[in-house]
Amino acid sequence: MRGGKGYPVAYDRNTGEALGDINASGRDGGTWALLSPDEKRFWSGPAEKNAAYQFDAQSRDHLASVANANYLILDAAHAYYVTDRRVVKTDFADQSVVWASPHAYPCALIKAGDTLFVGGDSEIAAFDDQGKRIWTAPVDGRAYGLAAANGHLFASTDRGRIHCFGNGKPISP
Repeated sequence: MRGGKGYPVAYDRNTGEALGDINASGRDGGTWALLSPDEKRFWSGPAEKNAAYQFDAQSRDHLASVANANYLILDAAHAYYVTDRRVVKTDFADQSVVWASPHAYPCALIKAGDTLFVGGDSEIAAFDDQGKRIWTAPVDGRAYGLAAANGHLFASTDRGRIHCFGNGKPISP
């Protein structure tokens, strides 16, 4: 469970019993926490210097970190993250970078199917599974919130606007 800028706290999902927080270095807090699909690792971030930290779910030992990761998402074999200057896909098996795209979309990140959607300043974009930017659209402000549902992409901005896209095209307000 995320803890704001505090430490992530683990709970037993069957009983609700608190299992304790994760405080490996005194700097392990963050505004989000993720459990890997195999439930062997979890991530928390962004913490000090905007880094995301990976931990072993059982021992709570620190395993890895990703500098400057604003947002991170996981699937069974990969981690995806955005920094202030790039969008990245990494492989869990060997911790290698599969691809890195030099585009600045630091504000939001989601994955729907095989498409990665990112939010930036006055623009949102979609990337295919090979790292190719396949679509962009303007938005009014910084796109801090993204959601995908029923074939549509919704983007909310810091200016209070909510944009809706279907088939890559804006849908009338």
